[in-house]
Amino acid sequence: MKKTIKSLIVLMTLLVTLLSVTGCEIKIGGKDDDSKGKKESYKDLFPDAAAEKGSFAKSSNLCYKFTLGSYGEMLVYVDTSEGHKFELQNENGGFNILDKDGEIVLYVGCMEKTGYQIYVADINDVKTINNRDFFYRENADGSTDVFSYMADCGLDCGMVMETKGDSDAFRLVAFRGTPIEGASSDIYAYKESSDGNNPVDTEITTEDIETTEDVAVTEEETEDTEDVTEDSGNTGATTNSSLDPDVQKQMDALNTDYSKINWGVQYSPFADYPGFVISVAPTFSYGQYGLAIAFTNLYSDPVAFQGDATALASDGSEVGNTTVYTETLCNGNTVIYTILCDDIPDGRIHWENAKLDTDPSDGYEPWVADYSVKGNPSDGYLTVEYSIGSVNSIDMIIGTVACVLIDSNGNIVDVSYDYNYDTIAAGEKYSGSDSVYSDEERLKTVADVAIFAAPAPAK
Repeated sequence: MKKTIKSLIVLMTLLVTLLSVTGCEIKIGGKDDDSKGKKESYKDLFPDAAAEKGSFAKSSNLCYKFTLGSYGEMLVYVDTSEGHKFELQNENGGFNILDKDGEIVLYVGCMEKTGYQIYVADINDVKTINNRDFFYRENADGSTDVFSYMADCGLDCGMVMETKGDSDAFRLVAFRGTPIEGASSDIYAYKESSDGNNPVDTEITTEDIETTEDVAVTEEETEDTEDVTEDSGNTGATTNSSLDPDVQKQMDALNTDYSKINWGVQYSPFADYPGFVISVAPTFSYGQYGLAIAFTNLYSDPVAFQGDATALASDGSEVGNTTVYTETLCNGNTVIYTILCDDIPDGRIHWENAKLDTDPSDGYEPWVADYSVKGNPSDGYLTVEYSIGSVNSIDMIIGTVACVLIDSNGNIVDVSYDYNYDTIAAGEKYSGSDSVYSDEERLKTVADVAIFAAPAPAK
């Protein structure tokens, strides 16, 4: 059990933007802790236990003062009547509840507001646990997650609790604290809709943005583009982190593998060209945390992008970087790049020397593909087998193929790349394969694969 939950949390750490806070502290309640010194009833904190066990003995519980950096503090009550114990997880801003044998039965982690927004966007089931409402979700792997915002208990952040196979473990903890002034604790307060509008209120810096020349579009497209620019408010180098509704509708209507993935952030980096969209999602590739970055062209004419990307952590520090030179992108096509990070990124990307080439010298070729995932997670890897061919039956060069493994909710499990720069003859398909190595428990969550490429005509 201990290994299973810890493996799951490695993946969840990125998906829900768990906090990595050095100021996380726990103190066991004592005489200096008012909540410990009072002759109070635990019936309001553990109503189910009180009903089942009659008088809920105070000696069977421990009270901890949980301090999380600048996010505040709260009191955590743990039911220890059956030998359960508390274990601080300082690196994740959370804690574990262990059974009498030392196995993890409940994981609790704190989430920044943006992570809470992303993760509860598609969760609508609500469960009341110890007189507190939580968003509730049962996962395909047998684990269960619940989410709540903790401002009424003194922490201005969200919280996720996860258990593997035993939902009764949620009842082992309860929370209390001084409400934060002006911060809502309603679980719906920071919930964002899953229709793509304003998926997360994250600052995206796009300094030193410039373009090479105007995009040639039709008259109808020109009108749409002008409306998008005016309505979006993208008038400076720093753009909004959400798309104009018209652009969002086009992104939502894409009939490509892009739509399979649960993107945390979508934005247009160029105020004059809102139809060029960057999307960001967390990933864990090659044993490192990272960000998957998608570049999508909605214009009828081809474009290519280049820029220097730096991933930022929640404290503003730089945790990873890469230089991007996309292939030529035709209408509706997407390519994927990955930034591998030394620490947990928070989703922000700082761009420098970013340019949009609206008259790229390399051509493009629409493509079709067949693919499947094979293998046994217990072997430590899965293999993506694919074949790619030209729509127009011309000689072409495949280039880079990104193989993205995703779970049943569209979250990225891993990203791997395959490369082929040989000429593929007209009418033929290139067949390739790429093995993705990862932890067995992570690979067990894989439910689908998405393929991204931008082939070009052979010269």
